[in-house]
Amino acid sequence: AAALGVPRDRWLFCRVALQSSGAVPVSQRVALDRWPAMAVLGRAAEQHLGHPLADVEHVECYSCFPVAVRVQQRELGLDPAGVPTLTGGMTFAGGPFNNSTYQFTRPLADRLRADPGSSGLLTTVSGLLTKPGRVVWSARPGPPELVADLSDEARRATATVPSVASADGPATVATATATYEGLDPVRAFVVADLPGGSRWIGTTEDADLVAATVAGTVVGTPVRVDGTHGIRGGAHLRDVFGLPLRRIRETFCPPYSLSSQPGFSAM
Repeated sequence: AAALGVPRDRWLFCRVALQSSGAVPVSQRVALDRWPAMAVLGRAAEQHLGHPLADVEHVECYSCFPVAVRVQQRELGLDPAGVPTLTGGMTFAGGPFNNSTYQFTRPLADRLRADPGSSGLLTTVSGLLTKPGRVVWSARPGPPELVADLSDEARRATATVPSVASADGPATVATATATYEGLDPVRAFVVADLPGGSRWIGTTEDADLVAATVAGTVVGTPVRVDGTHGIRGGAHLRDVFGLPLRRIRETFCPPYSLSSQPGFSAM
């Protein structure tokens, strides 16, 4: 900046730049609603800054989906009733290669230059809440910046459960989401915990279970699964959770006694 003649009052100083480049798939985390890697980055940032991230005046949380914002607020200790954006957030689901992170840096810089004594937090999520990143900027210089990849610490903090490609027997729904045709929910994408301590992923078109998924009452439901492998073009395909893509037929135990049609929902 000095070599290019940028006026001093327009300089910004990085206080913290942290990431975890190691990815633990969401489906393999014991706690599906938590993101320990982001919490690891948050604690490291707070220790370096000497204050909670909740005290940072300007915040822009990566906002590809509402759940991404809520999870970040929880893991970083941000006020869930606060407004975690300067721009209004993203207006569509996701962005190309976290491009919006760079776009959000500009309004954050404007806020910091107008309020030189403040600091600003910018986050990114990279995929399905897998590779967290964060940077804290200030318009005033401070102690040397902290720049690090905390992948090892993040992995140690994340309790995992193995995922299996096929299963046959009883299970319990850990979470599920519905997919739609037009405005009608037609199937559920299910993550189920198996009695042996592993986890299985598949779909169902059971109308009652789909309705329970939409109503938010499906977690903890006992089910019976019957999963089989599927091969296309001579190669195992992969779904978004890193498991072999399969054709699945599921039969649910009471109160879900109807069989669904074979099929897989590629989300």
